[in-house]
Amino acid sequence: MLENDKSLKYYSFFVKCNPFVQYTEWDKITEKAQKYFVDFLNEKDYGDGIMATTFYFFIEKEIDLNKQHDNISTGSYFGISKSARLNLHFDYDFFIKTTEENKYKMILNGILYLLKYWHDNLKVPKENTLKEIIDDFRIKLQKDKFFTENIEQHITKFSNKFRFYFMKHTIYGLKEKHILFEINDIEKHLNNNLYKYDFGQSVKELYFSYDIFDFDNKGHQQYFNQDKDYGYGKRKDLIIVEKYDCKLLFEKTKLEQLEYFHKGLLKSIERIAEMKRKPKDFNHIMFLDVIDKLMKEYIEKFV
Repeated sequence: MLENDKSLKYYSFFVKCNPFVQYTEWDKITEKAQKYFVDFLNEKDYGDGIMATTFYFFIEKEIDLNKQHDNISTGSYFGISKSARLNLHFDYDFFIKTTEENKYKMILNGILYLLKYWHDNLKVPKENTLKEIIDDFRIKLQKDKFFTENIEQHITKFSNKFRFYFMKHTIYGLKEKHILFEINDIEKHLNNNLYKYDFGQSVKELYFSYDIFDFDNKGHQQYFNQDKDYGYGKRKDLIIVEKYDCKLLFEKTKLEQLEYFHKGLLKSIERIAEMKRKPKDFNHIMFLDVIDKLMKEYIEKFV
């Protein structure tokens, strides 16, 4: 990404197309759009509440919505500054075929779209002048004849706030090479389908933490009670936990490993019903059925 002039008051703002690729054919356009936005911000004093922000634009033939994970970090833990990361997908065919000038306009209007999306859907700190920036940036684009009406017709945006994550804490009795399935691929498959469902408003992020160890090894007994079976946080994050016997994974086929992993995942979801402090508006029964269905689809497709 282009490094901005750090002598400016507002410089920590970045734009990138296909951010997980080191270089793209659109780097010069995104750098130009980044400079335009940074120069715009520094034309006026928007106070000290503006957060460092990164805009990610994906141009993919097959849209991977799992990549659209917006993140608004308002805490300053361990000296980490407040920051925001915002993401969207452009229509691949339209973006590829349109002119360089239109690509530039799309990125500028994509920035405006994401700022409005942030204002309407995500957490905005009280001291942040986001609404003022949105209004001024729209006027700026109109004045410079860059504003595009109905940009949303060329955008795919992940609008469901629910996200699913795998957390792997320990593996004992096995090496990584003995695990034949790819956990990141499963997470991708789930999130690219879970956005279609509404499980309620009480859970925004669900984490599945799992440990793998030898159940018969006395030295591993400590792991049985190391973690709670579940936990519900103030930020609407729910953690569910399952433990797997490494002997039931060792020298098994990929199908056998996935079926065992699938079964344990369902058991951990079923235990949500046992929670003393349950998420009041979370349909865990529906979630159980959907995860069961999606895992079966994944196993059928990839094994």
